[in-house]
Amino acid sequence: MNQALKWKLIAGFILVFVAGGISGAFLGGLYARHLFFGFAEAHRQMAANLTDEQRQKLQQIEERHRRWHHGRFPHELPAESPSATP
Repeated sequence: MNQALKWKLIAGFILVFVAGGISGAFLGGLYARHLFFGFAEAHRQMAANLTDEQRQKLQQIEERHRRWHHGRFPHELPAESPSATP
């Protein structure tokens, strides 16, 4: 095996590794986004069936969750209060 072929193989393996990492990061981000928005949608649907006291407790949990994540995710969506109607 000559030297040029060896370097081409090494460059090819590195290129495939980097492309796989980028693809994995992209697909992982899409999956995480899907989970996040599914969680928020579940809270909106749930709020329609809760009593006022339960709705208030759910809002407190969401606020605590936002405070806990404050600073970790700077591009957070604005807070939305659960509505009483579906």
